[in-house]
Amino acid sequence: IAGSRFFGNWVAVSAVDSIGTTTALTVSNSVASGNTWGFGAFESHGGTIAFSVIDSVASGNGIGIDAAGASGTIKASVSNSLVAGNGNGMRALGANTRLSAGGNTVTRNTFGFYIDSGGVIQSAGNNTVRNNATNALGSLTPQPTL
Repeated sequence: IAGSRFFGNWVAVSAVDSIGTTTALTVSNSVASGNTWGFGAFESHGGTIAFSVIDSVASGNGIGIDAAGASGTIKASVSNSLVAGNGNGMRALGANTRLSAGGNTVTRNTFGFYIDSGGVIQSAGNNTVRNNATNALGSLTPQPTL
């Protein structure tokens, strides 16, 4: 999905798994604003989701960017994006959920990064995370370099 705008929806854009399959979704140069969920990956059937958000804006949503897994795997990445004025800026939920964040501005959210139920957010160390009520709920993991 590229160059798209999503305003006032329950879910702006979501990748959802199917049993035993791999689902891939890339969002680029897009805006999600005023939605309950902005950009998200929701796994509940034991599948795998590869989810990327690039050069995009998530603002004024309940959750800006969400990676929420149950029994399968989510491999998410967010790069060069603005995540501002959301309840949760970026959330990683579930033991097999990994969200990699690099080059983003995360500001004016209730929680900048929200890490729960064994999820992991890996930071490249070059995110600007400022002026959130809580910058990070849970511990960020440094992203390994090659």
